[in-house]
Parts: sequence; C-alpha cells; structure tokens
Amino acid sequence: MYSLWERIKSGIAEFVQSRIFVLIIVFCITSAILVQRIFYLQIVKGQEYLDDYKLQIQKTKEIQGTRGNIYDRNGNLLAYNELAYSVTIEDNGSYDSIAQQNKVLNKTISSVIKMVESNGDTVINNFGIILDSNNNYQFVAQNETQKLRFIADVYGKSTIDQLSKKQKATTADELIHYLCTDKQKFGINEKEMDKSTVLKLINIRYQIWLNSYQKYISTTIAEDVSDATVADIMENLDKLSGINVEEESLRKYADSKCFANIIGYTGQISQEEYDALSDADQERYSKTDTVGKAGLEKQENFSLLRSHEFFLDQIVNDISGKKNTGDNVITTLDYEAQAAAYNALDDYEGAVIAIEPKTGKIAVMVSKPDYDPNTIASDWESVNGEGSTSLYNRATQGQYAPGSVFKIFTALEYYNENPSTYNDYSFDCDGSITKDGFTIHCAGNKSHGQEDLTKSFAKSCNSSFSNIGLLVDNNKLNTLCDDMLFNKNLPIAFDSKKSKFALDNNASSALTMQTTIGQGNTLVSPLHMCMIAGAICNDGNLMRPYLVDHTENASGALVEQNKPASYKQIMSKDQAAFLQNLMAAVVSDGTGAKLSNQSYEAFGKTGTAQVSDSTDQTNAWFVGYGKKDGYNDLAIAVIVEDSGAGSTYAVPVAKKVFDKYFNE
Repeated sequence: MYSLWERIKSGIAEFVQSRIFVLIIVFCITSAILVQRIFYLQIVKGQEYLDDYKLQIQKTKEIQGTRGNIYDRNGNLLAYNELAYSVTIEDNGSYDSIAQQNKVLNKTISSVIKMVESNGDTVINNFGIILDSNNNYQFVAQNETQKLRFIADVYGKSTIDQLSKKQKATTADELIHYLCTDKQKFGINEKEMDKSTVLKLINIRYQIWLNSYQKYISTTIAEDVSDATVADIMENLDKLSGINVEEESLRKYADSKCFANIIGYTGQISQEEYDALSDADQERYSKTDTVGKAGLEKQENFSLLRSHEFFLDQIVNDISGKKNTGDNVITTLDYEAQAAAYNALDDYEGAVIAIEPKTGKIAVMVSKPDYDPNTIASDWESVNGEGSTSLYNRATQGQYAPGSVFKIFTALEYYNENPSTYNDYSFDCDGSITKDGFTIHCAGNKSHGQEDLTKSFAKSCNSSFSNIGLLVDNNKLNTLCDDMLFNKNLPIAFDSKKSKFALDNNASSALTMQTTIGQGNTLVSPLHMCMIAGAICNDGNLMRPYLVDHTENASGALVEQNKPASYKQIMSKDQAAFLQNLMAAVVSDGTGAKLSNQSYEAFGKTGTAQVSDSTDQTNAWFVGYGKKDGYNDLAIAVIVEDSGAGSTYAVPVAKKVFDKYFNE
C-alpha cells in the first residue's frame, strides 16, 4: 500500500504531465505580460499619451487681457476698448508639400482680401515694407539697425551678425522677390498680381510664418470689419479653410488727433520688439499680442495690461474664459487746455507744451502734424512714408533754433557777471550793430533808441543783446547753459532730444553775437524751454515733468500714485526773481502785450527764429508762465513753424491756452 506522501507525489506528477497544467502555465505567463503592459501604458506612459490625445482634440489658446483705459486728470476718457469683429486665419491644414500649402493658403487669403476690400474694409499691414508714392517698395525702418534686424528676421537669422554681406545689402524689391519665390517661402507669382496685392498677401503669409511654431495661433487679416464682411465670410466659411470671424477688443481714441502724439497707438508686437523682451517677458507674450507702439500706450503698456481686479473676480474670469481687465491710467493732462492748444495751432506745424511749475504735472502736449490712431493701420503708408513727420512728437523731440527766447540765458549770464551793476546797463539802438565787419539787425531794422537791460529784453532788441553777448564771458555762458540742462538728457520718463549749445572764448564776434540772440548753432526743444520757464516761476526749483498721475483697477481702486519730485535747484531765488521781472516787462511793455490785462498774470519771452541762413523762413516762439489765485501756475512753450513773429503767431496760442486753463 502506498504511503500518503507517495500518493501525493504520484498525483502531482500526473497533473504536471496533463494538458491542463500546460494551459495554466500559458495563461499565467500571458496574464503577467498583459498586466505588465497595462502598467506601462497606464502608469509609466499614461500622462504622455493623455497629453498627446488632448493636443489632437483640444485648442489651448492664451487670451490676452483687455487693456485698461486712459483718462485725463478730470476723468475724461482718452483711450478705451470697443467690441469689434476681426477676420483671422489658422494654418491648420495637412499638406503633402510646401507647394501645396502655398497654393491653398494663397488662394484662401486672396479670396478673403477681396471680400474684405469689396465691403470697404481694409487689410492690416504689419509688414516692414510698404509702397512709396511712386509705387516702389521701401523699408519702413527709420534707421539702418532696424532695417537689418527686419532683414535678419526674414532670413531666419537670430542676430544681424549672422547675415552675409550680400544679405545685408538686400533691397526691399529683392526681399519681396525672395519671399515670393524661395522654395521654403510663399510661392507667390509676382507677375500675375500688382505690387499692392503682392504686398498684402506677403503681409499675411509672413505673420502666419512667424507663428508657425505655435499650434492653433490665429493670424489677423482684417480688424474692425463691417457686418457686410462678416456676412460674406460666414456665408463662404465652408470654402475658406482656417478662416474665422472672432470678437476682439479694438482700441479706440477720443479726440484722436488732438492727443495722438502723447497717447500713441497700439499694434501687434513686432519680431524686433519680441526679440528685445527678456526671457521672462517672452513667456508672458505671444507674437500675436497687441502692445503699445508709441506714447503713453507704449510707456504704460505693462500697467494697462496688468490687472488688479479683485482676485475672486479674476478666478471667475479664468474659469469662464473671460479676459481680465488691465489697470486704468489717469494722466496729468487737461482735456480742455489740450483742445485749446490744438485748435489754436490751426493748420500750422509746431508744438505746445504746458507744465505746472510747482508739481511737474504736464497739462498740455500737442504736436502737429498729427495722425489718427483710430485708422493708423490703414493709413500706415502715408503716416510712416518718406517725408512724413506725423509720428514725430515735436514737443519733446523737436530741435529748433531758439531765437530770442535764448535771451533768457544771455540776460542771466550778464546778471551773474554784474550782480550789483546790471541796472546800470545802457545801449542806444539805431536798428543794427556791427562788430568786426559783421552786422546784426533788429527785426525790421527798427530803432529802439535808449535802452536799459529790462527794456532791451521787453522789446527783444537784437542789437542790444548782441552787445551784451560781446560783454559776457563765453566760457561762463557755456557753463551756465550746462547748468540749464543743455547737452544733457532731460529728467523725464519718455523719449526726448537733447538741446545743444557750444560757445567759448575762441569764438568769433560774429558767432558770439549770433549765438547770444538765439541763432548760431544752438538748438532747443519746446519741452526744455517749458521746463526752464517753470523753474523761473518756481523760484529756481525745477520739478521732474511727468504724465501719469496714478493707476487704478477697473473698479477705481488706487493701485499706484505718482508724486511730485524736485529735480534740482537750477538757479537761485535771486536769479529767478531777476528773470521774473524781465518776463513781466515783456507782457506789460513789450512783445507779449497781448497777454496783458487778463484775469490772470502772465510772464514770458517771445522769439522769432530764422530757420537757416539760406531761407527767410522763421519760427514763432513764446516761452513763459501764468498765475492766478485759486489755480496752479502754468508754464508754457509754443513753437509755430514757418509763420512769422512770435508776438503775432505764438503769443495768441499761449493766450488761448491760458484763457481756457485759468477759467475752467
């Protein structure tokens, strides 16, 4: 009889030799492999596969927040947002070749351009080449570096240094031809289209190409389109691959031309602007974002996009896909005074700037010629074309011969060198003065007769001040002008040009006489002269000019407050008082008499500056300030180009600004 152990062993042997055992082993091995595979797919690679799946079925698009509004000091709206429709395109097709891609995209974009323009709407133009008045291609860039940066972008180079010598010499025509015909570019047949059509097509294709590395980024073809265009697009949507009509916040400007050169405008960020951003900022922007391009829109771009809405509101907006609203910018500008200055310049080119001397708040900043930021996209070729200066802010960047307003500095230097005897100065004016064979004439060869220093200043006598120029030390005058911020960057937060002055004791009598009456090689900006007038009014203390009073969130809660700040004491109280008396005489008994007997007290200096020795063209100047009880003082500088005498053309402009400001 078998033992129990032998019976168990026998049973196991029979089982192992059976088919069932083999099946069980196969099943176990197969199950183990399956479990291992499921673990790999679900645990090890699960997140990767999920992300890939989402990429195929989802479009993740960052929504840029709505820009905040811009207001004047009294709450008047200057820049705001308006709901509008844009026509966009996404290159989301699958192609067998670049040639097929070009054919499909060019056909689609051309069809859309025709629809847009047939309804009176315009295609955007963000490209770096335009057509000039002779229908020739020309670069938009204003300097060589900007042009080469654009060329480098087109050739796909990260820096200018990577361009070959031949590429750096590329003309606008050659670059257009390259984009049309290169195998890796756009496949546009230039012979079948006029230049304008070619340029529009390249403009859109280039923007698509810039975004090609980002999936599902749309490119705008036209902004603020009419209902008719929307209807045409929607009716043909099945034939227009990648085309869509999207809602957008369109930037709008109140009294747009009046504030153009100070408020500025917005536009799609350029490749050059994007490249200039830090790595951190590039994470915050896409190449289709709208940014400030000029003026306060550019200076305050971060504040206008940054949102300080209540954090729960921001959470709700994020969940619902709504845009957060950027902070509002409240400026120091005075709407009514700005409009008065703008209208007073009428059709003349020139500038007006007015600053509160005791705070540095800029109340007025006007520059003509102007442009309309509401239509700058469609007007770009004329606004930025050859010979146009509409984008140039003359108030801060204009450089002009100062003419007789420079006599402020000449008089001050004479006072400095003759502190106890300046009242004894005397000159008999017969209409001209000659020294070493060079003659200076008074305006119209007018004879002013016997004059002291005050009368010489009030009557703006060129002969007397040429004489004073010969009496003072040129080196000391040069030092004074350095102290008065000539040849220096002005203490402001926005773009401006340096005023220029140079004169020493080696200068000829002719150059000395010319320079000390504001001719010669001296150049000043209206901003600089307004700051000098403000310092005189403020007993020699120059305040830093500024344009932004504060920022606030969309609900009106304060975010950041700017406060007045002194730059430095650029002259003593005694020096300022001396000039105050001279400038008072200009109004009471001189060339600024049109400002006398008003509800306010005015002080100033007129000027009539010859543009060059080769022309009789003159620019009219007025520099001064006004005072009235119950109002902040206001310093002003006015330049009216190609007009005439300062007393005839510039003083009336200043008067209209003072009339409005001191009677609000």
